Amino acid sequence: VQAIGAGAVNQTVKAVTIARGFMVQSGMDIVCSPSFTEVTIDGEDSIEVGENTITITVKAEDGTTKTYEINVKKLSSDNTLKTLTVNKGVLSPNFESNTKTYTVTMEEDVTVFNESMITATTNHSEAEIVYDSEKTINTENAIAFTITVTAENGQVETYTLNVIKAKNSDATLKS
Repeated sequence: VQAIGAGAVNQTVKAVTIARGFMVQSGMDIVCSPSFTEVTIDGEDSIEVGENTITITVKAEDGTTKTYEINVKKLSSDNTLKTLTVNKGVLSPNFESNTKTYTVTMEEDVTVFNESMITATTNHSEAEIVYDSEKTINTENAIAFTITVTAENGQVETYTLNVIKAKNSDATLKS
């Protein structure tokens, strides 16, 4: 034990104990030498997004116990938007986090669509939003503008805005 250092042994015990705790749930077991008479893991069933502490108590054959605490951070998989609004345009249907495709009809005087025309927030503070590049819009064909939301754990979701310019509604004859 002293040849490799007590710290290395402690880390090994932690790793084996964690592996054993998770493998037993799948019907597998790890045989350790020297063997432990009892290993108790508290906290692995209640891991939530954010910081968590797992407590591992190991009891040796001679009755000696050692307790380890492992801090675990579970990353959020929330890659959804909380809000989405459009300036100088109408979003249809009304925003709902689970709806991923929308039509946006912009006012007549708007010729380009970019991220400055959108206000969006994520449901989780660690998620990131990336907007598509600026697009020229017209009254004939809708253009697809994407908003990509990446969760803290790397999972990606895409919202698509099909943007079209409103047709001119001025029916006034000019002299």
